[in-house]
Amino acid sequence: MPGEPVFFKTGSSGFSGTGLSTALQEMGITRLIVAGAAIDYCVSSTVRAASDLGLAVDLVTDAVFGFFATGPDGAVHDPDIVLSVTLAALGADFARLVTADTVVWPAA
Repeated sequence: MPGEPVFFKTGSSGFSGTGLSTALQEMGITRLIVAGAAIDYCVSSTVRAASDLGLAVDLVTDAVFGFFATGPDGAVHDPDIVLSVTLAALGADFARLVTADTVVWPAA
């Protein structure tokens, strides 16, 4: 949409150094819908930061994915396991887990 703000991030969280928090506060936004690439990196950091800022977060579970992760013991963990465990942790304390077909998008 023309005139909508655009935020560029250079770190893991969408809030770190972007001005996003200030913009959301100025617009009176209190709930975020979050989707993205790596659940255990940028998505997790953004969801946790949003929650810490007092925002309500809907995390779209079928619009994120995990990568292979290597544990400190050298064990390689399957992306589906990484996804499941990270969603469980985020859903327990930081976000409401939703699917894309249940998200209510604002009218254009």
